[in-house]
Amino acid sequence: MDLSAVRLLTFDWPIFAVLLLLAVLYTVVTKGLPFSKAGLIARETLGAIRERNLAVTGQITAFQATMIALCGTVGTGSIVGVAAGILLGGPGAVLWLLLFGLLGMALKFGEVTLAVHYRRVYTDGSTFGGPFMYMARGLNNRVGAILGGVFAVLAVIAAFAVGNLAQVSAAATALDASFNIPSVAWSLLLAALALVIIGGGPVRIARVAQVLFPLMVTLYGVLALAVVLKNIGGLGGALLSIFTNAFSFKAAGAGGVAYGLQMIVQAGLGRGIFATSAGLGVSSIAHAQAQVDDPVRQGFWGVVEVFGALVVSLLTALAMLSVPSLWQNNLSGAPAEVIRTVFSALGANFGANGMMTDSSDVLVSIGSSGLAVCIALFALATMIAWAFYAEEAASYLFGDAVRWPVRLIWAAVAFLAPVVVADYSSFLAGAEILIGLMALPNIIALAVLFRVVASLTTRFFNGEPYMALGQGTKPTAFSDEDIEFNL
Repeated sequence: MDLSAVRLLTFDWPIFAVLLLLAVLYTVVTKGLPFSKAGLIARETLGAIRERNLAVTGQITAFQATMIALCGTVGTGSIVGVAAGILLGGPGAVLWLLLFGLLGMALKFGEVTLAVHYRRVYTDGSTFGGPFMYMARGLNNRVGAILGGVFAVLAVIAAFAVGNLAQVSAAATALDASFNIPSVAWSLLLAALALVIIGGGPVRIARVAQVLFPLMVTLYGVLALAVVLKNIGGLGGALLSIFTNAFSFKAAGAGGVAYGLQMIVQAGLGRGIFATSAGLGVSSIAHAQAQVDDPVRQGFWGVVEVFGALVVSLLTALAMLSVPSLWQNNLSGAPAEVIRTVFSALGANFGANGMMTDSSDVLVSIGSSGLAVCIALFALATMIAWAFYAEEAASYLFGDAVRWPVRLIWAAVAFLAPVVVADYSSFLAGAEILIGLMALPNIIALAVLFRVVASLTTRFFNGEPYMALGQGTKPTAFSDEDIEFNL
């Protein structure tokens, strides 16, 4: 089946352009908040992690909610996905990735602010929110409720594809290649670990995420920087190529002149959307659980989330671009195998012509095995975050009784990932279509509700108190109770 027409409408330049314009709009209506208030954002987030819990509502802290969101955002796509973008669009794609990410900080700020503002707060102090809630409650009509339901259905499907099958397949394949243990054994281990973690609900997921994310990013950062430092002579050329190739008429894997420029931009924007999830809405589900007294304050954490995702993506890009001969000669190769070769360069020496002259087997093993472990950790982190997203979306549709069935099915699907995903690249292309479909109702909501974000932001900086929306009892499924309120 030819999915090119579907992909054009769901995850290609039309939706990339719309999301980029939305990111510009939110940057403007928030008066460049991620940049103009960068110092305040740092103080209110990373500078205040241990200072206070800002509200009695919510089950987890603002920091823990952000760690869950980052676990869901920074997955194998930040490693293998960025590599795929460079193979397709060349070094210039990295600049477009960063451009979207920088503008996307305001877009993510808006999503998170809306999710907290329109979340439902129950009498027991627990909360429930996300795009389906700000669609249903923010648009305040039947259309909003329908959009919320459509988003929830697509979020569940996309979660199983992007947050489960794609992650486990990439991790199991990488671990199999490095340790020569069958993929099915790794998928069983990942499925079991994920079930134990998600079985404890958002509190246990948060406790794991606040340890797992810093650990895996530190490990990956050390490994990626080691590759860059080992090939420090290529760093200047890598940085230069990002800028000089961003507007080039020749993409890495493209042929014609106009097509080349188009592929550079598309590859960069596509990876930027995937790497930051700005505009997709799903990570706001985690933020809606935060113990916070003002939605704008949690919105600041959304900015931090995107910044953290950009740092990881940039580490991948610099590691890959610092050894150009290893990827330029393998443009048609599988991204996972190419990035594995790049990290194996930790034990290689290169001559003046850029060709490998000799290598250390020990360091080569450290590079490739260390990368496999990082991919596995990233996959597990993404699994537990997206499992929570799927669970929340399913409970919006069918009520709380569906939570454990979703968890059990999640583990079963993870175990079968190596069998289901025969061709990772083709599967990822299909998964991106699902992501694009899921983004469509969120784009509509963001386009309509930008004034709400602007109003909440202005009120916050004017020092006016925040008046939260009313409490409610837990519904068995989404209903008219969810469309009672508006700003």
